[in-house]
Amino acid sequence: MRCALAFSRERSETEGEAETTSPNPTIIISCVPGWDPESKSPVRVELPESWLTSPTGGLFVDAAYGLPEPSLRAQIRARRNPEWQIVDGVSVLFEQSIQQYQIFTGRPAPIHVMSKALEEQSIAHPPDVMQID
Repeated sequence: MRCALAFSRERSETEGEAETTSPNPTIIISCVPGWDPESKSPVRVELPESWLTSPTGGLFVDAAYGLPEPSLRAQIRARRNPEWQIVDGVSVLFEQSIQQYQIFTGRPAPIHVMSKALEEQSIAHPPDVMQID
């Protein structure tokens, strides 16, 4: 699996910790999958705890969805300042589908119909740990 992480901070090779040269982030967007199909195991990635100490909180957007919960989302959920908001991958996909519908059809999306369909599918097919053969 190839995965690139780009951080806005420099890592000190001697200390191994993120240098604090700018304010703590208030927006973190993760596109790291929760599961590695090659090794058939969860992807483990963690942010420096100091990144989650913004006194004003922030927004964590996780593009991954399903189970297992990606390690970054679990880290933020467990250790976050109560001011941090988490947006999961299903919510991202839902908002994306609304915009796609409107772009492709030129009409307002039937959000209530789309929301009901998503809810029905979630009940009929609850997320489970990904099975990879």
